Amino acid sequence: MPRDVIDLTKGELRMAKAHQIGGDSKMIEAILQHVANGGSLKQLSDMWDFDYACMRRILNQDHKPEWEAAKDARLEYKQEAIVNELEAIAYSDPTSIFKNDGSLKPIDEWPEQVRKSVAGIDVAETTTDDGETTTIIKKIKLNPKIKALEIMAKEAELLHEKVDVNVKHIDVNEAMEKAKGRLIEGEDKNVDDSTERLPARDYRPDQTINVTAQEADISPATNGRGENPDGNIHAGKRAEQGHEGVLDSTPERADGASSGSPERTES
Repeated sequence: MPRDVIDLTKGELRMAKAHQIGGDSKMIEAILQHVANGGSLKQLSDMWDFDYACMRRILNQDHKPEWEAAKDARLEYKQEAIVNELEAIAYSDPTSIFKNDGSLKPIDEWPEQVRKSVAGIDVAETTTDDGETTTIIKKIKLNPKIKALEIMAKEAELLHEKVDVNVKHIDVNEAMEKAKGRLIEGEDKNVDDSTERLPARDYRPDQTINVTAQEADISPATNGRGENPDGNIHAGKRAEQGHEGVLDSTPERADGASSGSPERTES
């Protein structure tokens, strides 16, 4: 037998079938009718066993206006179907499933509207002395009628959601103070409690303060080239452990008098 007959894969056969159906005007018409009535091309692809993508490409290329019209009709069909389901829930009469003596009718005798409005049924199975199993309906749960009516009323623009557009008076000053408070509180939370702090001391401007290397970082101030032109001591890298120095808080005058130049004395 020819190779193209015996060696075709399942996918190739499905594509070939799609092309065969695509060349038949009656089959194309049947597909369009199926889709327009709420069906889908995927359903036909599974039932008729043809390649979905191939058939969709054929419809888009060779029958685009009819294909688009069928999809629009399907959307309208689905909208109508949703409305019908909502109406069944909203207008159903639960009492219609009972007989005059109060017993429940068989399910096949329930009105269609009631069957559509049913959300769930709880049943129980019992076994008689003869070994026969019977099913008893214990509870019937219906979809809420008020919810269906609410959806339908909104769709018909009979119900509108209330939106509060009133603007409350805002005290700008009070809002700014609250914002500052939150900012300060946030800064306090960001403070690292493990950071070493210098002990608080009372001092005068002319007072000499003795500090240790553990209390302050001390290093000579340089001019960027590793030089220390003025010989002053400034806070910087931590001095060697155990080194102590004296810092004079008054700056140095031009005549060399000590009126504030940081003076360092070795202990």
